[in-house]
Amino acid sequence: MRLGVEAALVRRELVPGDVEIVDGRISRVGLPSANGRGVASPGFIDLQVNGFAGVDFLDADAAGYRIAGEALLQTGVTAFLPTFITAPEDQLVAALAELPQDSEQPRVLGAHLEGPFLAAKRLGTHPESARRDPDLALLERLLDAGALDVFLTPVVMKRSRPGTVLTALCAPGRVSELNRVLFEESSTIGVRWSEWRRAALPREIVTLATSYGPIPFKVSRLEGRIVTVTPEFADVTRIAREKSLPVREVLDQARAEGRRLLGR
Repeated sequence: MRLGVEAALVRRELVPGDVEIVDGRISRVGLPSANGRGVASPGFIDLQVNGFAGVDFLDADAAGYRIAGEALLQTGVTAFLPTFITAPEDQLVAALAELPQDSEQPRVLGAHLEGPFLAAKRLGTHPESARRDPDLALLERLLDAGALDVFLTPVVMKRSRPGTVLTALCAPGRVSELNRVLFEESSTIGVRWSEWRRAALPREIVTLATSYGPIPFKVSRLEGRIVTVTPEFADVTRIAREKSLPVREVLDQARAEGRRLLGR
């Protein structure tokens, strides 16, 4: 299939001619196009959009996402992160549950939560009543509700331009693959990478019977001697939720029991 365009934007250069699509992917560019109209270009990725076309994503359902998605496509956006302003936990969880799981164009890449973990003196337009201090247990509940692990760091670049830093860790053999994904799936035109070396202790997972019940511990050794005994954090937060206890209290107690049981 051909797009019927007169040119295409490829690697920041305007290439005259039509574009051919095979199995949903670009196969050729610069094809003869006597009557082509318009220019084909990569789609935009919107990393912060609270709503569109009269739809507020914090309260949107499937129909709302469909309306907003169709309108976003008309502006050239082919993927986006629905952005939720600070709100009560139940409202955030409900909003995350409405995220389309198998969205067609434009693709929903995940969710951008602007809060509720904000500094009290830096609220801006966020409602003070819904602001929270950092709470790992709440973060886990939001992730369980459907948020994806997206590591984006807002930054201010030269000439006061807003930007976002995306950081990824991978094995050396995966650098080329990750570079390709970043160039295809984001608006970046450059990727920096560096190599790091590390020394790792031998470790194993050991399940111990604690006062909270069985908990898996990560046990590491140095020259055969146990040096760290750490309860699995997912189990710690689960127990904290179930028993309505602070995460720190469960973590400290479990760690102390693990060390005692292993004679550390």
